[in-house]
Amino acid sequence: MAKHNKNTSKAPSAPLPTKTHDPKQVVFQKLDDLRLMCPSERRGLANGPRVGIYIGDEKIMELPRRAAMAASAVLNTHLRKGMHVTNFRFKNTIPDANAVRFVLGDWLRESCTVAEEVDQIPSADTFSQNLKRLQAARLLGMDRYATHILIYHVDYLKTRLPTYEEILDVIKFRTSNRDPLYTAMINHLGWLLRRKYIPDPEEFESFLQLHDELRQSISKNCAYFEKRRQENVKSHKKN
Repeated sequence: MAKHNKNTSKAPSAPLPTKTHDPKQVVFQKLDDLRLMCPSERRGLANGPRVGIYIGDEKIMELPRRAAMAASAVLNTHLRKGMHVTNFRFKNTIPDANAVRFVLGDWLRESCTVAEEVDQIPSADTFSQNLKRLQAARLLGMDRYATHILIYHVDYLKTRLPTYEEILDVIKFRTSNRDPLYTAMINHLGWLLRRKYIPDPEEFESFLQLHDELRQSISKNCAYFEKRRQENVKSHKKN
């Protein structure tokens, strides 16, 4: 009697569902350098959920969440807290709203959707506008895209006598007490005072009396370098 050959082969299983990309699905985008990304990668940053940007209680703009996380170190850290975080609010230092819109809006949108190569944040037409853009970029942790603005203005403040309006802009748009623009300006103004190179010292002194923090910063700077000068004189006498 012939043996019955039992068929042990398994029936083919149903294929697993194919995973599709949900455009609303949240992707925790890593912080990146837009200048090193290819155009197709940058265009992908413009898709998906959006995040609102606030100054105080005013919502000034929205932008794609992934673009924000890729370009801004500050926004990346903030948005990584979870999907429930849909807004970012400037709290301590309040930047210029138009500068923020330019950096996170005009420049970032063009960098992600239009540009074949990403350039740095372009300079503005005036000293004041440049400082506003620089401040916005630095507060957002986007310093790498504004280094040319910083370098140019630090050099300017190290070598030129700024106008009263420019001095006030440096004070207004600094990001900390160690802001390189403020430090460069204080060092140079102190040097000009010690060398008696200020064109109208009486007018400048009156200006300082109206801005006590500036006056104190320059006074401390002058005292520091005077102390160093005296120490150098004593050292030379001993030798």
